[in-house]
Amino acid sequence: MTTPLKKRSVIKIASLAIGLALVLSGCSASQADEIPNDPSPSIEAAETKEYVAASPNGPAQNVPKPVLPEAVHDNSAAGARATVEYFWQAVDYGRLTGDTEPIEQVTHYVCEACNQLIYKWEQIYADGAWAVLDGETSIQIGEVQQNFDEDSDEAWTAVL
Repeated sequence: MTTPLKKRSVIKIASLAIGLALVLSGCSASQADEIPNDPSPSIEAAETKEYVAASPNGPAQNVPKPVLPEAVHDNSAAGARATVEYFWQAVDYGRLTGDTEPIEQVTHYVCEACNQLIYKWEQIYADGAWAVLDGETSIQIGEVQQNFDEDSDEAWTAVL
């Protein structure tokens, strides 16, 4: 029988996730583009199976997979906001299932913190362990900033 993820490992992963939030949030201050809170990205409903939360006895089952919203493809404040919101839903999904593909959809391969997060969750589940979460990740986006770089396209920064 396998056992749930140890608290220390969860703390390490949570610390990595916080570090990732700081990487994603950036620290440059340019034009701020405030937009109203959009609804969170949708999550596919489980077809016929009911969601079963993880417990010390076993991993979560029938976890709804987050759906990548169309807005993430927009080079806009709304696109940046949708990407950050989807990222954290994908992280929760990865923590509950070990399936990190949704995280990979919105991260860049050169992001070392992202790669570590993805690798750790894949390894945890490959080793027969799982996570028992205490609620979903909750984020609050204060503003979305548009930053210009002469040598590249526009970039967006979400301030959490």
